[in-house]
Amino acid sequence: MVRTVVDGYNLLFRDRDDGTSLQDARQELLRRIDAIRRAGEPYVVVFDGRPGRGMRREHAPGLEVLFARSPESADDLIVQLVRDAPRRQTRVVTRDRELAARVRSAGGIVVDPEEGLRPPRRRGAAPPPTPGGKPPPPEGFALDEWERLFRERGDDSDR
Repeated sequence: MVRTVVDGYNLLFRDRDDGTSLQDARQELLRRIDAIRRAGEPYVVVFDGRPGRGMRREHAPGLEVLFARSPESADDLIVQLVRDAPRRQTRVVTRDRELAARVRSAGGIVVDPEEGLRPPRRRGAAPPPTPGGKPPPPEGFALDEWERLFRERGDDSDR
């Protein structure tokens, strides 16, 4: 079974600009994740911890919250979770390009938050429409991967 690891503060700081307290924003993110999880699908949300404090674990059925222990960062903890996973079947939800490269190098799958935190489709349901009617990219195929492919191919538009 694939486990999903969420880069907590990466998502919070991307979406947070309404004056909400950090604790309230964390709780709202956890509520959003809990609402979209499929039954039995394990999720781990990782946050940076405070200096001098140990790693805390808060458990809910199928949802684990980890705080990295200083001086270890949440990114380091996420990469370690990917390395330690059985058969390296871990998908990481983040927009952090540096972390994404480290996760891929460790054998994980990187998913953009728009894809990774979308409510699951019912089996057999058609994919949601896309702008311009274009088909969506293959699941788990991040924008970073498309950009890498086009950079390697080069720009043929002037030929």
